[in-house]
Amino acid sequence: MKPPAERSSLNIQPVSLKQGPRRTPAVPDLLVVSVSPFAAEVDMVRIELDLHFRRVRIPTGIVVRTQVFVACTGGFCRLQATSGEFDSYFAPEAITTHHQLQIVNTTSAAVTPTLKLNTERAGRKQSVESTLGQVGSSRSTTEGASWDYEERPVVAMRPSPQVVEWSSDMPAGAKVFRHFQEGTLPLWAQWRSASPPAACQLESEAMPSDRRFFDGRGRELSLLKSLALLAKLVLAGVKLPALDAVRHEVRIDVA
Repeated sequence: MKPPAERSSLNIQPVSLKQGPRRTPAVPDLLVVSVSPFAAEVDMVRIELDLHFRRVRIPTGIVVRTQVFVACTGGFCRLQATSGEFDSYFAPEAITTHHQLQIVNTTSAAVTPTLKLNTERAGRKQSVESTLGQVGSSRSTTEGASWDYEERPVVAMRPSPQVVEWSSDMPAGAKVFRHFQEGTLPLWAQWRSASPPAACQLESEAMPSDRRFFDGRGRELSLLKSLALLAKLVLAGVKLPALDAVRHEVRIDVA
């Protein structure tokens, strides 16, 4: 629920789409962005941005006979103001994971003493052999190391008081479920007007970081398979989702 706004001296104009991805019929976008500004205080505007990541399925036909889809592994978003400054913004804490490695070396040796008795009586030879049990020894050494690793699924930074940037990428290493971004990433920033209040134009820019091919289980195709599939799709005239940036504008006037 949005906080109740006090009587504001700022007039927020409707959000306008400045630039969107190149629209291709029947080809969904990898990234859909929604921008919602509202007055948080007398001289403050809160901007909420929802980045909707989704996968796009390639129609099965002559070119593709198994389930294959296109998705991205990350995204980038930038929010910039012409005046005032961003005094707070979404910056998630790092996730700390603990890793422990142990190496156990075991060496063993066993000796089985044997008693052998040879006798000769009246020209006849006789041999008796007996085992006296087993004598063994073993030695085990353990070596190990442990370390902590901080991982940030979303990295936020403020290069200047009037610019906020976010980047999101899938973490490195083996994945259990999927290798791509899917779902909604909610971002927010709070802009405060200059003193005395002045008109401002806020501009948001968001784009997917890449475009990759995945199988039906969510595993990324190898480089060779991806290149071969891309060549087939281009020759067949199959359109893929664009990687163009999506830009929105919000103008704030002084009442």
